[in-house]
Amino acid sequence: GTWKVDLTQRAIPFSGEVTPLEVLADEADMARWKNDGLPADRTSIENAAIVTSCSRWPLLIDPQLQGVKWIKQKERDSLVTVQITRQKKWIQKVMEAMRNGDFLLIEGIGEEIDAILDPLLARAVVKKGRISLIKLAGEDVEFLPKFMLALQTKLSNPHYAPEVAAQCTVVNFTVTPEGLEEQILALIVNAEQPDLEHTKRELVRKQNEFKVALAQLEDALLVQLSNADPATILSNTELVEGLETTKNTATEIQEQVRPSTPQTVDRKIRNQTGTNTHNRHKRNTQTQPATTKSPNASDSHTYP
Repeated sequence: GTWKVDLTQRAIPFSGEVTPLEVLADEADMARWKNDGLPADRTSIENAAIVTSCSRWPLLIDPQLQGVKWIKQKERDSLVTVQITRQKKWIQKVMEAMRNGDFLLIEGIGEEIDAILDPLLARAVVKKGRISLIKLAGEDVEFLPKFMLALQTKLSNPHYAPEVAAQCTVVNFTVTPEGLEEQILALIVNAEQPDLEHTKRELVRKQNEFKVALAQLEDALLVQLSNADPATILSNTELVEGLETTKNTATEIQEQVRPSTPQTVDRKIRNQTGTNTHNRHKRNTQTQPATTKSPNASDSHTYP
């Protein structure tokens, strides 16, 4: 891709198999996102990586509300939601979120964003001593570094002004065919094989939790290794215990995941669902009364 050409021109070393997704997120990140309700298809995961890494405010094209659902779960501890079209004093909520350093989600925007938000979208920050301020609705509002903003539209093909595109990172969360197939299959299985679908969901959740736990152990171990004195590293009891804990946890995870994976359950679901659908179609065909038509010119077709 063009990004590899750019890295080569800048003399930045990289491995041949690396992808932008692997640079922006690791397995533990992806596992957390899935547990927070993000669809598991590749496009959704790439979108999440962009939303969590972009330097501009993310603007989600999200007609099926999949991105909004994920963000609301992911940021549940500090989330403030605003619907400009429905709330009269929405600007006060925006200011309060800025002062508190919350995660602000503005839902249901149209193709034109209220001009009152321009200073916030442009990050027009003014320093007054150690305090960062943004002038909003004629008022200087403190802007905390941890404050985050995301915008969402239900429009499937919006056309935004160039300045909006320059101030925001537009991310298309429209459901993909792969994601739609997965969701339809889950609905069918919930109706026909609820126990099987529950088993799959639990396996996915546990597998994701294991990945997160293992990543945390590995990170802690790396910190211990970087801080360890090379002269006494072999006698460092805390470090040796950390190595042993990480090794045992990795073995435990492999043993728990091996007997039944989400993929094996998924194959079983698809096989059973396919068989049930075929049998139901066969029964419907057998119970339908035969119909006869009198032959006429319009019934006569020539096929190649």
